Amino acid sequence: MGLGSSKIKIATRLRAKKHLGPRCYRIKTKCLRATLKAIMVDIPGRGTFQSWIPSVVIHPSSQVQRPGDEGELVVLWWFARKKGWVSG
Repeated sequence: MGLGSSKIKIATRLRAKKHLGPRCYRIKTKCLRATLKAIMVDIPGRGTFQSWIPSVVIHPSSQVQRPGDEGELVVLWWFARKKGWVSG
């Protein structure tokens, strides 16, 4: 393998991370607090359930990123499964 093929692999990995598509989970919520590394959101339909969401799992297209933001929170699928928001 030459140097050119490793550059192609790196570019492919970066492209895959950029276009997450169906690997994301969307939920309507509101941001209550934020730190440099995470945001606290209010999860609807679960009483007064609040959860901290690490910034690294929030997709750039998410409408909820700062305190007071309300709308669609977009997170990585594996994180939503870990939190128990989805099954399978």
